[in-house]
Amino acid sequence: MTCDDRRVVTTKAYLAVVAYSSRKGREAAYALVRRWIEQCLVTDGSLLTEGRRIWTLANLQDLKARFVDVPVEGASSFEDKLRHQLQGAADDVKQLAAEVLCAHYAVPADISRNKKMEVVGNVLAWMETPVVVPDDVAAAFRIGLINAGQGYRQFKPNQLWFLIEAALAIKQASPDERRRLLHDPWALKAMLAELPIRSAFITSNMLLHMLHPETFEPIGGREHKKAIVAALGRSHHRGGRGSRHRRDPERAGEGPRQAVRLLPAGDPSAVAPR
Repeated sequence: MTCDDRRVVTTKAYLAVVAYSSRKGREAAYALVRRWIEQCLVTDGSLLTEGRRIWTLANLQDLKARFVDVPVEGASSFEDKLRHQLQGAADDVKQLAAEVLCAHYAVPADISRNKKMEVVGNVLAWMETPVVVPDDVAAAFRIGLINAGQGYRQFKPNQLWFLIEAALAIKQASPDERRRLLHDPWALKAMLAELPIRSAFITSNMLLHMLHPETFEPIGGREHKKAIVAALGRSHHRGGRGSRHRRDPERAGEGPRQAVRLLPAGDPSAVAPR
């Protein structure tokens, strides 16, 4: 890689990597993500009430039928539409909707804790026997994994639809396949690519990081990833026509994580790869 090629990385694409590269101060958010994976995806447990079976296949299918399959059009607020869609649902399904929101709100650092608590609390209040948000979840709401941007708020239902579809795909898999999805980053990426995206690019990218942080950087914007891959591709694809990973630059080691490793030596703003 030439010096000029390396300098390309220190543009908008590199700034995206630097902005998202550190986990310092985000421990509570990552702890919430780990608990969500262990208690809700690996098993059928709950983020909010220990010992309660909330993330079951049946509950996810019920929520999908009400929320994903029958979207409500019009100028009503997100919460008004969701309340209408959850009318008549069992408490466990309403709690699942709130917990999906908890997983959703683990991502954005640019939505306030108070706003996150308000929305989740409102959904829980629709239950016949409401539950409360535990302190550790509330603490995670103070921060987030990335600055998700306007698109994450503007396309909020789309992000939630994708999260539900992904959880369903994991739950519907055989035990062996579920283990593979949770332990093989490329199997998960292939599975997510098969789901209807509906503009939920940030959630798609962040699910990769949340489930496989050792492989995928916390970068939600697809344009940031594209810019990094394009900058690296100009150099890495020279003479690389035979690579079996040509269609997946991240797997070929040409994605955002590799961009950090290829920064010019001595760059004062460089960060060490995790």
